[in-house]
Amino acid sequence: MKLIFYLLILFFLTSPIVMAQEKSFELIINGGFSFPTTPNNFTDYWDNGYNIGVGVGYRFKPQITAIAFLLYNDFPINKNSIYSELGLSESDVNIQEGSINSIGLTANLKFNLTEYKSVISPFIQLGIGYYRFSSEASLSISANDEVITFGDSRGALIWSIGVGSDFNVNERISLFLYTDYRIGYSDNVQLNYLPIAVGVIFNL
Repeated sequence: MKLIFYLLILFFLTSPIVMAQEKSFELIINGGFSFPTTPNNFTDYWDNGYNIGVGVGYRFKPQITAIAFLLYNDFPINKNSIYSELGLSESDVNIQEGSINSIGLTANLKFNLTEYKSVISPFIQLGIGYYRFSSEASLSISANDEVITFGDSRGALIWSIGVGSDFNVNERISLFLYTDYRIGYSDNVQLNYLPIAVGVIFNL
């Protein structure tokens, strides 16, 4: 897993150099919503969140682009689900705050299904990357005013497959809508989620 992580860093750092030589590269910025899917303790105890990302892309064929992405996701704690699962109320235990967040580096291949610079250009995108998931929550026990803070941090290998569409505004700027399914593996535990994002591509 460390080898994959180092290769991703190398890809991310060297892509701008290669692209500068070819003068065929993109700057990508996006944001949207993320929805936990599995396992159950991920979907039951953590709520829908948000995502933001920035990437650089190298278009080495008219319809194929290699993209390195730096991505961030945040999932807030689902207080009502935890109260219901434990059979408690806010008067017993007050969940003050909590979230799971992840930051990841991914390498992707994007396949546009129409000619480059079509006004509307649907695409398929495949990716692999390394994410660092961190969780933290604070509980206040009403009986003795005790505050308990707990958390966890783990790395995960992420695979993704998604679909979307580019909407070309002019020669330099495109908008896009995108969703994919991301499958993460960490210590024999899956952390899967579905992001939906919109963004802008600057053709440089």
